[in-house]
Amino acid sequence: MTAPIAWKREYRAPLKRFHVLGERSCGTNFLDVLMARNTGLERTRDYGWKHSFPQFSSVLRDDLLVICFRDPETWLRSMYTKPWHVPDASVNVTFSEFLRTPWETVMDMPGAMNAVGRRRSLGLPVQGDRHPITGLPPANPVQLRNLKNSAFLGVLERRCNVVLIRHEDFTRQPQDTLGQICDLFGIVLNKSQFFVPARRLGEMTQRSIQGDRRDATATYSEADRTFVRAELDHETEARLGYSFA
Repeated sequence: MTAPIAWKREYRAPLKRFHVLGERSCGTNFLDVLMARNTGLERTRDYGWKHSFPQFSSVLRDDLLVICFRDPETWLRSMYTKPWHVPDASVNVTFSEFLRTPWETVMDMPGAMNAVGRRRSLGLPVQGDRHPITGLPPANPVQLRNLKNSAFLGVLERRCNVVLIRHEDFTRQPQDTLGQICDLFGIVLNKSQFFVPARRLGEMTQRSIQGDRRDATATYSEADRTFVRAELDHETEARLGYSFA
């Protein structure tokens, strides 16, 4: 049976709402639908853009933060396949180039990510992807992962109700995984009519990912694997139960 990576129930108040957090391509949309359809909890967006570094002011006693993670190898492949909010110059690159390119993102959807000014924000840097202290963009997608995963792990120390789970667990064994979360936090699970999303969520249009230099398949060369291994924060990966061969 699957188990959460970690969890804390800081307050004993009955839970009323949930907010799913996690980096792109970690199954946040799938998990969001899974929880909304199979529990009595209400979905909230009060804690900001789900992919951002955590930056909320407080977490209510009857809210639950659910944070998801994904193994580094398939995560990097998925990030290359779906380059959300990436400037055009960073889309038409090979997978090897993608792994080594600074992670710059821009506002490309009016009103997305709780942006100020809606259309007036188009083309501006996505602040939620930048280093929360230095303000600089990560040097590459692996460094983005290192920073975000460390920040999401830090939510365990913020004295709130939180559970950390793996993409591999809730996509392969959704009812078992969600059932364990419900048991831990006293949430009623709808077992009789359990709903699992049947289609991919959060897909991009083909037009968004065109480019004559893009690889049809994101394949690691030995040099790529050496680079990723050198860049990864292996201590954090071990805490999440991951490794990169």
